[in-house]
Amino acid sequence: MIHPVLMFLAPDNAATQGLTQATLRTPPAYPSQATAPGPVAAPLQLKSVKFIASVLGNAAGFASFIAGCWLCLQLMGAFL
Repeated sequence: MIHPVLMFLAPDNAATQGLTQATLRTPPAYPSQATAPGPVAAPLQLKSVKFIASVLGNAAGFASFIAGCWLCLQLMGAFL
């Protein structure tokens, strides 16, 4: 079924105004799901250490990539 494009731009209260609405809006979480116990979070210190290690590892990898590109340019310049 093909819907008109303007139907997707209908306001939230389109049904009360007699307009067609593409989808029904539902809440992001039902109250029973919002109060359900979830997984226990890891300590903040461990998360920050992992994040810092990840950033340093990415920086070292990027630096080695740039150094490799520079070395390749130097080698090509020496052979040409």
